[in-house]
Amino acid sequence: MRRTDEGTVYYFLAAAVIPEDQCPDVRDALKALLPGGVGKLHWRDESQPRRELITKTIRACRVESLVIAGAMVNSRKQERARRVVLGHL
Repeated sequence: MRRTDEGTVYYFLAAAVIPEDQCPDVRDALKALLPGGVGKLHWRDESQPRRELITKTIRACRVESLVIAGAMVNSRKQERARRVVLGHL
């Protein structure tokens, strides 16, 4: 979730479509980014340099990706925004 100066909140959701034969390579590339090899990657938990590294790693995997964005004025309705964005995905 990202808030702008005007009070509008943007919610972003990304997905990748990966051919089954490429899944092991993509999985290995993303697992290599996990701190200590455990945990999960979550955009909100990452620093700007790590976000750039994650983005470059995904781009290097040459997968089809899609980002959906939703905008709302009331930040208390984040769960609804997530459902709407996920529905569009």
